[in-house]
Amino acid sequence: MLVKIKTFLDSDYREQVERRGKIIDVLKSLKKRTKAIDRQLESVNEDETRTALLDELELIKAQRKKAIQVIKTIKNEAE
Repeated sequence: MLVKIKTFLDSDYREQVERRGKIIDVLKSLKKRTKAIDRQLESVNEDETRTALLDELELIKAQRKKAIQVIKTIKNEAE
């Protein structure tokens, strides 16, 4: 009940909740992409393709870490 009142009165809180939801959706899609790259890595033997996939995998991992950090920050601000 208190959360509902806080949501109604505090627009910043609503924006943070919305932003957090969007980030969670992005995290899910990044996780799916990570799994897809892992599957591709198992079947690829070419060095160039393998290197490109590994680079993309590292980039996705960095993006996921940053997104998780943002979610933690939003959660701490909400408390």
